[in-house]
Amino acid sequence: MLSQHTHPNPDSGFGRVNLAHSIGTVHGDDGAGFFEGQVDDTSQMSVSNNITASHHHTKLKVTLVWSDPYGENIQNSLLLTVEDATGTKCRGDDDNNAQQVLWDGISSQDLTITVESLGLTKLPQAFAVAWQFS
Repeated sequence: MLSQHTHPNPDSGFGRVNLAHSIGTVHGDDGAGFFEGQVDDTSQMSVSNNITASHHHTKLKVTLVWSDPYGENIQNSLLLTVEDATGTKCRGDDDNNAQQVLWDGISSQDLTITVESLGLTKLPQAFAVAWQFS
């Protein structure tokens, strides 16, 4: 049974995984992809990746995840940001080690996904980002 809460929530996170769409992301099908990286500096280090939307794409979903070291709160704080060519930005929730940006009505074909270190207690911190247009 699906949770009646909005997503993300403690019961089902961001919702169910769509296996068919997930495979397309791994294979780098048109309009989907992923990248992995790591930040290893306690200063504000960032890793960026440029992506391009086709003319028929109007929505974008980007998800950032990482395994945070054990602790009461987030130990290694990262922030997901997606920026279009006009400078418009959408950000994830930096209070969580699974962040998602849902952008409906993309105004630009060229976008930049950035993962920024906001503070690390244990180095290095690996992460993964997956994105998909629709």
